[in-house]
Order: sequence, then C-alpha cells, then structure tokens
Amino acid sequence: IKTWSCSNLISSLGSFQSTLYIEDQRSHDLYCSPANRFYEALSAGTLVLFDKSCINTFRRAGIPIARYLVDGPDSYAEKLARHDELRELQRQELVRDYRAQLDFEFAEAAVQVERYFTRPAQPDTILRRPPSA
Repeated sequence: IKTWSCSNLISSLGSFQSTLYIEDQRSHDLYCSPANRFYEALSAGTLVLFDKSCINTFRRAGIPIARYLVDGPDSYAEKLARHDELRELQRQELVRDYRAQLDFEFAEAAVQVERYFTRPAQPDTILRRPPSA
C-alpha cells in the first residue's frame, strides 16, 4: 500500500489535479464554516470541486461555488475535462486573503459582544428560564 505523507500538506496537495469537497448530512442544514481542507486546497492551487449538497454552506459563507458543483460521475468527468480552465477561474474568483477577512469579522463580533455585556440591562434582554413543563 502506497502511503501519503502530510508533512508538507500544501506541497503534497499541489500534486493532485483536483479534490472533491463533501460534508456530512448535518452540515447541510446546520451552518459550519467551510473546512480547512477548502482553504488548503486553494492555497495549493488544486481545483476544488464540490458535491452539490454543499451549496448552503458556501452560500452562507459568501463564497460562490456554483460553477464547481458536481452531482455524480458524469458531471465530475465533465469538470475534470475542463481542469485547467476551471482551476484558473477558481484561482481568480476564490483565492483571496481569507485571514484578513476572518480577522475583520472576528473584531466586528468582539465589538458586538462587548457592547452587549457593557450596556445597561433592559427588561426585555434579561435572560429568564422558560416555565417548567
């Protein structure tokens, strides 16, 4: 059995033509941010194709993936036949400084949390236990 080392993940990922992003059933309805493997594959320049059921995760994250969706072997083969074109489009459309964006969103959330905990308590914002059943 040939093994694959992940000691240099980005370099290793770059040796693959594409990767298929899938997620578990629960993630389709419960928002989870895109997994690290998405960002790692983009960094490596590997074409990321997405199972069509992942569309909600990326829509909520504001990441357009419609042109990279697959729904079975035929659509996967069609996308692979256009590998070079799609990889270049994906690089242009999706490769950006996600860290800066994440830092900004985190700072924005921290301000909201601070405002919530430092404002005077209002009767309608005090948490109360629900009545016993």
